[in-house]
Amino acid sequence: MALQARSIEITATLVGTDALHDDKFVEVAGRDHAEGVTVNTEFSADDSGAGLVQSFVAAIRSPPTREAPGRTTRSRTTRCA
Repeated sequence: MALQARSIEITATLVGTDALHDDKFVEVAGRDHAEGVTVNTEFSADDSGAGLVQSFVAAIRSPPTREAPGRTTRSRTTRCA
């Protein structure tokens, strides 16, 4: 898809499913054609086998440590399911 779209000069952002999380996609499309493709994927906060996931979940659940300039503090609850 990416190869064909780029070969006819379609410059729109291409969007695909998590099936594109495969080196074969880049191999078939070519790095230049695959560059910039947006891939949707699922997220599970319960993925205990991935340290990066658990670090992200801990960070998003913790209260903000500093405010952006000109912003006021608001109470918020973030849930990762």
